Amino acid sequence: METTESEPAPELPAEEEMALIRDITAASEAHAKEGDIFFLITNRWWQSWIDYVIQDLAGVPSNGSHHHEFGSNTPRRPGAIDNTNLLDEMASEVSDMQIELHDTLVEGRDYILLPQQVWEKLHGWYVSFVQNANLIPRI
Repeated sequence: METTESEPAPELPAEEEMALIRDITAASEAHAKEGDIFFLITNRWWQSWIDYVIQDLAGVPSNGSHHHEFGSNTPRRPGAIDNTNLLDEMASEVSDMQIELHDTLVEGRDYILLPQQVWEKLHGWYVSFVQNANLIPRI
């Protein structure tokens, strides 16, 4: 796969990220209509982001794995969005389609759906350097 040279957006405090995502989600839901585009995001990454923004608000870690080493109480920001665990690489290699999802995925367990505006904001903050590894739209 090719790599891109794009730079991630500057980091915002976790509480600002959460507020922006909450507001964008509410606006998207209020104006939702048939035909809107949604993006899949791996539940594993989404939960690490939720832990990050909630831990930061509470000031108390709920899972030490999301914190920096040496006992720091500063929550660790999630890494780049990586949806590759949703892809069936074997099926994609033999299929005419460029990308195929595993056929056993369950919404809420393996992935969640994000409105396009939410995806674009998160992708801007947590850009992946592997082209197409994280772009999984769903209509």
